[in-house]
Amino acid sequence: MLDYSVWQICSGKTLQEIYDRTRSDKWLRSHRA
Repeated sequence: MLDYSVWQICSGKTLQEIYDRTRSDKWLRSHRA
């Protein structure tokens, strides 16, 4: 159960980082054009 919780937290952070990165990329592209 503990391993699953740690994996969930780590995957959640990773997904958040990917989401933030794609959002900032879209923002940069729209402002660069």
